[in-house]
Amino acid sequence: MRGLKPDNPMRMNRDEKIKTIEFILKKSKITPLQAYALGRHMDGLKQREIAEELGITQQMVAKHIKYAMKKIKKVVSKNGDLAYNHFEILNNSK
Repeated sequence: MRGLKPDNPMRMNRDEKIKTIEFILKKSKITPLQAYALGRHMDGLKQREIAEELGITQQMVAKHIKYAMKKIKKVVSKNGDLAYNHFEILNNSK
């Protein structure tokens, strides 16, 4: 775990960022549907557009995104001082 704690997340190289994101996603145990909805949302799609892609309602898309973020936050918060670094990495991973 120590290797995942950079002094400044913006100084991490691409491989380190990917490794950190993979770690968080694996530990959070989000479903493939939650991961897809969250990923498309992070790509900038509106919930309506994601719902059309998946053939589900906007409300279901919102729930998938909400629960994915809840699971991710739970994993990140368990890592104490790593929380800031991991969310900075997630927010700047585009």
